[in-house]
Amino acid sequence: DGIRDYKVTGVQTCALPISPPTATFQSISPVSPGASRTPTLMVNLSEAASSVILYSDAGCSAAISNAVASLAGVNTFVTNSLAADVKTSIFARITDLASNQSSCTPMTEYIHDGTSPVVSSVSSTASNQTYGLGQIIPVTVSFNEVVYVTGFPRITMGVGSGSSYATYVSGSGSNTLTFNYTVGASESSADLNYASISALALNGGTIKDFSGNDANLGLPATNAATSLAGRS
Repeated sequence: DGIRDYKVTGVQTCALPISPPTATFQSISPVSPGASRTPTLMVNLSEAASSVILYSDAGCSAAISNAVASLAGVNTFVTNSLAADVKTSIFARITDLASNQSSCTPMTEYIHDGTSPVVSSVSSTASNQTYGLGQIIPVTVSFNEVVYVTGFPRITMGVGSGSSYATYVSGSGSNTLTFNYTVGASESSADLNYASISALALNGGTIKDFSGNDANLGLPATNAATSLAGRS
């Protein structure tokens, strides 16, 4: 009938994976939580993926990233904006090229600190007595968390009729900063204090917490128990 049989030889087939892919957490940056609301994760994938999505819950229902196709090996994934001032648990789910899906895999935890440090009290280690011209009185400003200082912030003191300052000298990397006030000519006060609640000024410097939040520079009211004049 003129019909011939043909044999096809030499054809190779490519088997698709049948096992679910796996993901292994490598790192997160910034290394120190708090510096960004969109941290970057490095994740090692066991195989190429058609989709990788990050989530904030163990059921992988609340996505915190877009779906991204990736190659096998270490890949970079960026989260969407995370909530401020809470701990976010990060999970990943991977779908490979054969539509096999991984379990909801825990990656790491991350905290974004979006709260500015505030002053809790102002005091001095100097004893209550009369100080004369040129004598130095340390003034300590305590914050509710560790702060880091650049430059020379200063406090306007409530002495005399001119502008007298206590200038920053130490304490960066702790929650207590020390400022030195040097008694000047014609300066006097029945009870040493700063000039107002806005007396602390950056003077071209910075006061920030570990996450880079600028400190709230407001001081306690001048008649408050936590003010310099209110110290015991």
